[in-house]
Amino acid sequence: MSENWIQNQTPLVVVSVVNWNTEARTLDCLQSLHAMAYPNYRIIMVDNASSDDSVARVRATFPHLEVLESAHNCGFADGHALAYRQALAWGASAIWLVNSDALVDVQALTQLVTAWQRDGNAIYGGVPLMRREDGTVLLNFPAKYLEESGTPQPFQRDADITFTEAWKTRASFRVGAVSGSCFFLPLGLIADYGWLDSAWFLYCEEIDYCYRLRTYGVPCYLVPQSHIWHGGGGSHQSRKGVEDCIYYYKTRNEIVLARRYAGRLSSWLIAAKKIARAAQISVKNRARGRLILAGVRDALQSRMGKTLAPEIYIGDELEAKS
Repeated sequence: MSENWIQNQTPLVVVSVVNWNTEARTLDCLQSLHAMAYPNYRIIMVDNASSDDSVARVRATFPHLEVLESAHNCGFADGHALAYRQALAWGASAIWLVNSDALVDVQALTQLVTAWQRDGNAIYGGVPLMRREDGTVLLNFPAKYLEESGTPQPFQRDADITFTEAWKTRASFRVGAVSGSCFFLPLGLIADYGWLDSAWFLYCEEIDYCYRLRTYGVPCYLVPQSHIWHGGGGSHQSRKGVEDCIYYYKTRNEIVLARRYAGRLSSWLIAAKKIARAAQISVKNRARGRLILAGVRDALQSRMGKTLAPEIYIGDELEAKS
C-alpha cells in the first residue's frame, strides 16, 4: 500500500472530520469538502458522542456520507483513529484530518497530494488561515513550529505571520510541525510508525507526532498552496466551562511536550509561567485559574489521558438553558 501512490496519480484519500457539538460549523465544513477539485476522496464524519443534533442533521443533509458514531467522547487522536481504520478497509492511500470548524479551499487536497507525490512519505500540513477585522490574513498557527529543528521554548513569543502574495506561490518546505486542523498522513507512513498517541486526548497530539517521527528522520512539510480557513475554538466557542477545560489540557500537555522534547529545565520554566498565568486569570475567573493549576500538577506528575471530561460542562450548560 505504501507504494501505490507512486503509480496512481489520483490515489484514494480519506478525509476525516471529527465532530463534537459543532453542528452548524461541521455542516459548513462538509459543504466545502464536497466542493473540492481533487477527484478521488471519501469523507468520513466521526461523531464524538455529541449531545446536539449533529448526527441527524449531517445525515439529512448528506445522506450518502459515511458517519461513524463513537459511544463516548474519545478525543482527537482516537476519534480520527475510527476513520483511519475505515480508510484501511477501503484500501485508501492516505488520510487527511480536517477540523470541523474549518472551511477548505477547493485546491487544498490537490496541493497536498501533489506535494506528497513529489517529496515522498512524510507528514504534510496545509496552512490554516484567519482574517482579522481589518482584512489582514494571518497564519492561524504558532510561528515556533515553522522552525525545522525547533523544540518547545519557554520564552519564545509568537509573532503574527501575514499570509502575503509571496506565501501563495511558495513551494512546500520543511518545518518542525504542522497543524492538526489540516494534517495529511500517507497510510504507509502510519504502517511504519504507528498512529497518534491518544494519551494527549485533546491538545498537542499532532505536535508530538511530528516531533516523535522527526527522531526517526521523517520530515514534516508545510504546503502553502494548500490552505483552509480556520478561526479556531469550534467546540468551545461561547461555552465557558468547556473553554476552561481546554485551558487545563493546553497547560498540562504543553508542559509534557516540553519535557519530552526540550528537557526538564524547559518544562519547569513553562510550568512556572503557567502558575503565574493562573494567578493572573484567577482574579476574574477562579475556576479557570484552578484548572490551569491542575494542569500544572498533572503534568509534573506525568498524569495523561482523559482526566477531565469536557462533556460534563456541556451537560451543565444544557441544564442551565432548560
